[in-house]
Amino acid sequence: MTEVLLEPSQKVGALSFLRITAWATYDLANTIFSINIVSLYFPLWVIQDHHGTDLLYAAFASGSIFIASLFMPFLGTLSDHLQKRMVFLIPTTLLCIGATACLSRSNSLTGGLIFFAIANCGYQLGLLFYDSLLPEIGSEKIMGRVSGFGVTLGYLGTLIGLALVRPFVLAKGHQAAFLPTAIFFLLFSLPCFCFVRDRKRPSLPTAGFSLYQATSERFQKGFSHFKKGSPLRQFASVHFFSLLAIQPVILFMSIYTQKVIGLDDDQMIVFFFLTTCFAILGSFAAGFLTDRLGAWKIFALSLAGWVIGFSCAIVAREKWHFWISGGLIGMVLGSTWVSGRVLVIRFSPPEHIGEVFGCLGLVGRLAAILGPLGWGAIIWGFNAFFPWNYRLALLCLLVCMLISLSLFLKKVPKDLF
Repeated sequence: MTEVLLEPSQKVGALSFLRITAWATYDLANTIFSINIVSLYFPLWVIQDHHGTDLLYAAFASGSIFIASLFMPFLGTLSDHLQKRMVFLIPTTLLCIGATACLSRSNSLTGGLIFFAIANCGYQLGLLFYDSLLPEIGSEKIMGRVSGFGVTLGYLGTLIGLALVRPFVLAKGHQAAFLPTAIFFLLFSLPCFCFVRDRKRPSLPTAGFSLYQATSERFQKGFSHFKKGSPLRQFASVHFFSLLAIQPVILFMSIYTQKVIGLDDDQMIVFFFLTTCFAILGSFAAGFLTDRLGAWKIFALSLAGWVIGFSCAIVAREKWHFWISGGLIGMVLGSTWVSGRVLVIRFSPPEHIGEVFGCLGLVGRLAAILGPLGWGAIIWGFNAFFPWNYRLALLCLLVCMLISLSLFLKKVPKDLF
């Protein structure tokens, strides 16, 4: 496996490879939560089992993301100051796992939505610290491949998560997915918890007012990285519009495939399997291509792929048409995460990685709030025109992605990468 990730001149020792694999396995673990709770069984539990609406689910999903986003810039700055990531990653992950387990005992729609919001908040915060670990896991020369390895294992986690949880759902319904998801999330997180350690650095204030004061001063200065005309400022706008389009796809794909395309539960699982296989392929290929061709080119191609995929899905009439667009969207979804994460790290000051990811997390989570709410509002407002209201919502996502691609090509300078 080492030879898959690294060329002979760039091989790492067994201990370093263990760190890389353990770090990447966390991507597998949290994707089990993402696919089973965020994308599949929980929205079906809300809408089918408890007769909730798309807009209600979107409101709680967006609200949880909003709460997480409020903490991201400061927590990212705090992790930079302490020069520690794992001390934040472990408790936020356990928060998500615990709330997911509580979902299995909820008998009311309101209670379930509250536990989901807590779980999703922990999940979103965990991503901040997980991404911030990347510069410590892989060197500059192999960062694309390490990032690609993580995303590849993440989408492999989709297949594993579906395969492990599906038997429980077939036996007892959608709610039966929640406790197994929490257990498998914990089990697959253990390698990262056990083998990834924060590197030792000079001691800094770690408690009391001195810690708060130092972090606050650093936090106030952190926004200088996003000054007018800076690459990070330009990328933030690209990031915002791309997530306006991507987040509704993640949240509502299962509903769209059933209501508009007419897939039953079994066909939907096969559809997710197909798109995930293409996401694995796209992630793995993007890891190599990012190191060889540059993150800028791969990210631009990924955004263009989204535009094509959305266009195909909008005009799809037959089921097999939608399956083709699903495969393309799966491929570019993986490559978007791989190349985008490397882009951010390469134009961020090394000592401010947490701050940058925290600030971008705030921007991205704002988009992740508005995107689903906009989707839900369109579905609700044009409900009389079903199923065209769903195609109209998808058209709006296409427009957002076109804006993102245009901004990226015009505003983010290629020569930096």
